[in-house]
Amino acid sequence: MPLYRTDHVKRIFIPKGKDKLRPLGLPTVKDKLVQQCASQILQSICEADFLPNSYGYRPNKSAHQAIYSLNLNLQYKNYHYIVEADIKGFFNELDHKWLMDMLKLRVDDQAFLNLIN
Repeated sequence: MPLYRTDHVKRIFIPKGKDKLRPLGLPTVKDKLVQQCASQILQSICEADFLPNSYGYRPNKSAHQAIYSLNLNLQYKNYHYIVEADIKGFFNELDHKWLMDMLKLRVDDQAFLNLIN
């Protein structure tokens, strides 16, 4: 079976703030389908590890649920502060070798790992 090869990604730039442009890659429909399939496989593997109070980028979880939980915890638990963080450019700085090493601890399918890589 031949290796899967992605198509070229169309690059456009969208305005972000004053006089700034943000690059945006637009994959083909075929590539979007492969990405969605890979995402569903990874989600089924990783979902069991996530804590119930983790709301970011998870199925059947929403920002509204996170806010509701936060309100309940602040009102009825003994918390004294909130920390809000936005990690600028996080995905630009992600160490892909480290990420693949971590993924290999959970995934024992070389073809799938090659696809992700």
